[in-house]
Amino acid sequence: MAGLSAREQFSAVAWLRWRVFVNGLRSKQRTAEAISGVFMFLLMLGFGFGPAIGFGFGSYYALASGEAHLLPLFLWLTFLYWQFFPAVAIAVSEVFDTSTFLRFPVSLPMYYALWLGFGSLDPALVVPIL
Repeated sequence: MAGLSAREQFSAVAWLRWRVFVNGLRSKQRTAEAISGVFMFLLMLGFGFGPAIGFGFGSYYALASGEAHLLPLFLWLTFLYWQFFPAVAIAVSEVFDTSTFLRFPVSLPMYYALWLGFGSLDPALVVPIL
């Protein structure tokens, strides 16, 4: 894999991770885990988009109605949410072990790119950015 382009290496790792996931669904226990994973994804999606939309509309309402003194309240709520949600998200979600990338014969810069790319999809990072 060392002679492949970065895009081909990312594609190969993503395809392999997908095949490991699909092959793991062949048992009833893994299927139940996948279904609960879908529910957790929807729950995390609600926890991500719900406050983002709510804080956005609340801030807009505060400014549109001339209640600008309420704006720091939404900023503080956003700050607190940014601080506490990652701790909860890590506690309830399955943490992706990036050490599994060590089994792929990639260069060190490509390993770091894979580590950053797949780590950036972590719910504890994506939701507070919203």
